[in-house]
Amino acid sequence: IGGTVYVTNAGTANGAPGNAVVTYDTAGSPLGSFLTPNAPSPFGILANGGGLLVSSSSANDDIHRYSLAGAPLGTFHNSTSLNFAEQMNYAANGDVLTAGFSSNNVVRLNAGTGALISSFTASGARGVYQLGNGNIMWTSGGGAFVHDVNTGLSTNVYAGGGRYLDFVQIPTPSGASLLALAGVAAARRRR
Repeated sequence: IGGTVYVTNAGTANGAPGNAVVTYDTAGSPLGSFLTPNAPSPFGILANGGGLLVSSSSANDDIHRYSLAGAPLGTFHNSTSLNFAEQMNYAANGDVLTAGFSSNNVVRLNAGTGALISSFTASGARGVYQLGNGNIMWTSGGGAFVHDVNTGLSTNVYAGGGRYLDFVQIPTPSGASLLALAGVAAARRRR
């Protein structure tokens, strides 16, 4: 955000500041940190409304608001519907999707108020990301799953384990498409 990278931290090993958000510039140089007493054991972070949302593994203040400078701005979401909030991500319509590890679900929250809109079962959910087709990918210790928003069913698409998800655009050499490159490689293997 504005040239600053925000990272959640929980622990003091190797001189780390404890329950805090640590900041870096885009070159990786440390800029400082701020404590997150209202979000003990912080897990996820998401830019929101000119500030930050910080998810927590502790009950109460499941997701807390902070200013970019680290001032606590109050609770974003706290309910029995969410427990041990990990990754947060935006849905295509702007809602906040949150993986609930101990509540075994993914919740959809109003981005302005934090009010619960809906949820679906996702055992041990850690990561969450809405795909281009509207379905929701989520991860757990069991792998990666895709939740079909029409059928309400989740299908395991990768067995093994997973954490946080995000979209990455992979650049290709000289603007060639990955599909074209794959086709060339396949043609070479057939020779």
